[in-house]
Amino acid sequence: METTSTSTTGWWNCAECDVDLELVESDVTGFAVDCPDCGQTMAQWRDGIPDHLRMTG
Repeated sequence: METTSTSTTGWWNCAECDVDLELVESDVTGFAVDCPDCGQTMAQWRDGIPDHLRMTG
């Protein structure tokens, strides 16, 4: 029997150095996410994709 699972990804942003990071939400739920560049705690974007990363047509 084959099973399929889906993961929801979310975007985090560092206010200190403006780094954006996409992570699987279930991997980081309940944890602080530190910026890989400066080490500050990142904030999750509520709508999933930051405006400056949206594809517009």
